[in-house]
Amino acid sequence: MPHLSLITGADPARSLDALFVNAPLRDYDLRPRTNDYTLPVLGMAYIATYAQQAGGFNVGVLDAEAHGLGITETAKLVNAARPRWAAMNLLAPPTRCPRTSLPTSIRTSP
Repeated sequence: MPHLSLITGADPARSLDALFVNAPLRDYDLRPRTNDYTLPVLGMAYIATYAQQAGGFNVGVLDAEAHGLGITETAKLVNAARPRWAAMNLLAPPTRCPRTSLPTSIRTSP
């Protein structure tokens, strides 16, 4: 059973309009988290606060990264909360592409 208590800011007496999810940076189901260091998601919190105060929406925030949740557990929590809308930040780690894999039109000069 997903821990809905990890969702903060929402009024449990009302149906959830929007759930803002700070997605995990990697799948902690496969490789558990080894530290407790994470940055707060201020931008997401600002948007959630505005939606709640100015729009009257019932919103919650789930910081899956801070809680060390894996992708599967995060998806279970979102589905169990049944929000009208789900908003997520999407980050990808930087990767280096070999020059030969880039299309000719975007290759960098040596």
